[in-house]
Amino acid sequence: MIDKTATLENANLDGDNYVYKFARIRETTLKEGASVGDFSKVDYSCIGEKVRIDRFNHIYKSNIDRYSYTGMNSVIMCSTIGKFCSISWGVTIGGAEHDYKKVTTHSFLYNDFYNLKPNDYIAYDRFSKKCELGNDVWIGCNSTILRGVKISNGAVIGANSLVNIDIPSYSIAVGNPAKIVKFRFNDEIIELLEKLQWWNWSEEKIRNNFSFFEKIPTKEDIILMME
Repeated sequence: MIDKTATLENANLDGDNYVYKFARIRETTLKEGASVGDFSKVDYSCIGEKVRIDRFNHIYKSNIDRYSYTGMNSVIMCSTIGKFCSISWGVTIGGAEHDYKKVTTHSFLYNDFYNLKPNDYIAYDRFSKKCELGNDVWIGCNSTILRGVKISNGAVIGANSLVNIDIPSYSIAVGNPAKIVKFRFNDEIIELLEKLQWWNWSEEKIRNNFSFFEKIPTKEDIILMME
């Protein structure tokens, strides 16, 4: 379903997609079942199967893998987002950096709008550092993930956090700046979950093993799922 007020500019729609009121899709692929909420902008990106982009988002030059979703008023720039990630409202991931070592941090150094820089001037790359979320990552509301940060599988970022360090798998980090306060499971369980990689399972396999996901994992449970 494509709302009549939505704008599609060289968009590639792979299947049944949902693009709501006044959304804009530019130079972007939407995989089967992906949806884009009211007034959101998705530019030069790839949005995976059944990914849900909520209202008033801006997604720019990013890849978001299957079943991940965002809350409203979130911004994701030049980032890679894994599968089954839960991104709350008001989240910023991978925003551009200004070079504070130069005389000025103003955008006229790279933005043609002001007509101040020479035509042959090569601006610095504000997105040079990678920004990457693994799979099954949960980002709490109003959090900011800086460029150059990698958040690994299963990690949790508490609300209102500013993340400027890499976050290991299945850890919980909170604060400004964010600090790791605990791990969700013990080392053995984490290692087994990393090997299991349930996020790569088919829809059918997830449905058939739904009870596995709703309980606290044990070593025996995970090994059983590997068979």
